[in-house]
Amino acid sequence: MCRCPLCKSNRFIIREKIATETLIRDYMGLMDVSEHFKNIQEISMNECVNCRLVYFYPGVEGNDSFYRKLSEQPYYYMEDKAEFHYAIEKLIEINPKNVLEVGSGIGLFLDKIRNAYNVSAIETSSKALEVLKEKKIRLDDGESKYEFIILFQVIEHISDVKDFISNILNRLEVNGHLLITVPNSESEYMREVYQVLDCPPHHVTRWSKKALESIAKLFDLEVSDYYEEFLSDIHYEQLITRRMNSVKKNINEQNLNFNYTINLNQNRGAGHTHGILFKKLK
Repeated sequence: MCRCPLCKSNRFIIREKIATETLIRDYMGLMDVSEHFKNIQEISMNECVNCRLVYFYPGVEGNDSFYRKLSEQPYYYMEDKAEFHYAIEKLIEINPKNVLEVGSGIGLFLDKIRNAYNVSAIETSSKALEVLKEKKIRLDDGESKYEFIILFQVIEHISDVKDFISNILNRLEVNGHLLITVPNSESEYMREVYQVLDCPPHHVTRWSKKALESIAKLFDLEVSDYYEEFLSDIHYEQLITRRMNSVKKNINEQNLNFNYTINLNQNRGAGHTHGILFKKLK
């Protein structure tokens, strides 16, 4: 039976059905993902009416080979991101004794804070683990508890997200903080600019603000803060291009360029990423 991977409700709306041959074709510029969809002809994009999480069913996750190949792309591990700066401000404000980053990649964020905090990493990618060991970034021992846990762009990759979050919270101290960031499914950029990487086997869930906030109710957490990233220059350019290409050809191109640039410069709106900071109550 199809159930929400967060709240386990079986009440959902089908937002879209996608032929897997379409996903295989769209991924082809990056890699061949046909093995991930063996014997699966179609997947549905569902929205849970209980917690408002959008999830793909079946939730086909990428394997180690998939992420090893994807990590070869120059944009996949970014040395600096807006969410890093937000997290650093919260770390300075809260001043935890130790920090765990789950899904740390090659440790680009932990590199920034390791001189100020006692840091550890959890990572599953074999290629990223090699780099973490070279950098001598401590790997989590599987038992320690932490006052601050960070997940940058992680939970959208996880099919059984309820068990995943539950296991993470078992590692968080009472009164400790959990910071989660994800792609902002409600931003104009994410809604209008199609990205195959926002689909399986890369992303298996999509998160609105309401879906993020529902985590607090499900796990008895307190929402401490909500973070919303501004639209970056490169994503702004992609959004402009997408809108211009969709407008009928009989509109004067010069006026079209002028009008869209003025309107979006006045209010660019939300960007690619948003996130939420929780406090564990008990």
